[in-house]
Amino acid sequence: SAVAPTYEQIIRIERELAAEQAAWTYYFTTRCHKVLTVRYEDLDRNYRGEIARVLQFLGADPAHADGLPQPTLARQSDRINEQWLRLVDHEHHHRSTRK
Repeated sequence: SAVAPTYEQIIRIERELAAEQAAWTYYFTTRCHKVLTVRYEDLDRNYRGEIARVLQFLGADPAHADGLPQPTLARQSDRINEQWLRLVDHEHHHRSTRK
């Protein structure tokens, strides 16, 4: 069984990821005329549709996405991630109501 990270560790990582995302967003939006954001959740939910969207953004024929095989990789989140998320949400709610 995996050892769950602490609430503080998860919050720190979330803040670091948010800061990194903000820095990348700033970098691309200040240096490029057009930016396309591809979210993992959208790609996981609608692989061919997202690939078609990327192709169209690049000026290629989005119909080429129709012939792509489904990815062989599986989504990495599982019941442990979901359990940790519930624990963090519970802890966050508990801490915010104590103030």
